[in-house]
Amino acid sequence: MAYTRSQLFGGAGGAEFKDDLTEVAALTSVVVRHADIVGSIRCTWLTTDGSTREGEWHGGPGGAIDSFSLDDGEFLTEVAGTHSSWVTQLHFTTNRGRRFGPYGKSLWPGKQHEFKIAPKGQAIGGFIGRSASVLDSLGVYTTDRQEITPVRHLRQGRRM
Repeated sequence: MAYTRSQLFGGAGGAEFKDDLTEVAALTSVVVRHADIVGSIRCTWLTTDGSTREGEWHGGPGGAIDSFSLDDGEFLTEVAGTHSSWVTQLHFTTNRGRRFGPYGKSLWPGKQHEFKIAPKGQAIGGFIGRSASVLDSLGVYTTDRQEITPVRHLRQGRRM
């Protein structure tokens, strides 16, 4: 699949990260660590051979852990939230209208900015950004919705 990178939202601290989307067919779940801000994020994907790949944690170990899973044929269409020098809050929306989050809090009115990444006709397949002890900035990788293979086909050993 061909992926396009979005703009990053947040600060310039931490080290750059990029999810490895080699041989990835579908994003299947997202885990977020959070408290007053977003501490870290991690994804799991189904690969083109039908196996599962768990990604790296991007950010630190602190905060409560919450996760969500995507159903067959479901994909992320929007990531939104707030940021200052780091990502302070996130929520996610799918093509089926399900919404997950908010994760983190918007505690500093006037000192943070809202952002929304919702590329028309695209599916969000993974993340890019900067992180250290927290999630400093976040962007997404997107792909054309038509390129996503339904999970049920991969689990049955068929490719589209």
